[in-house]
Amino acid sequence: MADNRQPIRQSHAPASHASNKNLPEWALPAARFLAPTSVILVGIFATALTLRLYNLDAQSLWLDEGSTWQFTQQPWRVLLRDLFDPTAAYPLYHVLLKAWVTLVGDSEIALRLPSAFAGALAVPVVYLAALEAEGTGGHRDRGTQGRPTTNAGHAEPDVSPSSFVLRLLSRLSPQFAVPSLYGIGAALLIAFSPFTIWYGQEAKVYSLLLLSAALITWLALRALRSNTRRDWLLLGTLIVVSLFVHRLSALLGLAVGWAWVIQAAGGRRQAAGEHAGTGAGELAGT
Repeated sequence: MADNRQPIRQSHAPASHASNKNLPEWALPAARFLAPTSVILVGIFATALTLRLYNLDAQSLWLDEGSTWQFTQQPWRVLLRDLFDPTAAYPLYHVLLKAWVTLVGDSEIALRLPSAFAGALAVPVVYLAALEAEGTGGHRDRGTQGRPTTNAGHAEPDVSPSSFVLRLLSRLSPQFAVPSLYGIGAALLIAFSPFTIWYGQEAKVYSLLLLSAALITWLALRALRSNTRRDWLLLGTLIVVSLFVHRLSALLGLAVGWAWVIQAAGGRRQAAGEHAGTGAGELAGT
């Protein structure tokens, strides 16, 4: 009897789900990455990077970029000491840039290339933040919505390939399954903004600061929604690191803290209302 029912149960599974069963586990994240939204987002990222790489060395270093080059010529002990100097505005950028120019040289392109990549990487992060703000970023945290299910109705376990990039894509795959006009619009704004393109071609910290701010915004919205220890720990770690990217990142930390206070106060009011409603129901019952 069980064998006779097996074809009936299989007929209820979605065709895409059935086809995914034929793929090895390591190939599932790559297959999901080929979703239409992912292809669009990769296209926007590639366009953003191209805009920032175009004529990257057309102009020589100007005054502020010259000071950046001077910092890369400082000894390591000086740059590492600046990490704990409150008067140093963005010491981590100088440390990272010195390591970079040690490997590739200190030409105009070499000095500006990290800013170009940081500015382009902010594009997909802004997309993810827009998904969280839209309220569609947590399908994996909301039961089985947006996830394939087994015949018994339980969500399938996450695929965990060894590669960090593939693990990330696997975890975010439900968010890339359905296009988000809000997310794509936000990504396009960052990709084509004249200001982000300008700073993406400058050997200064501001593109890295943009990426850091985008990451904090995304993780803050995610942590406020999920309220899990892991998300709050990741957010707190990123805020601490961002303080070394630029000291003014402390303002982002204050904003996140204020958002948490507002949410916590709202949760307490809701809990108090539920208790009051329960008490009123008990009194009415007696």
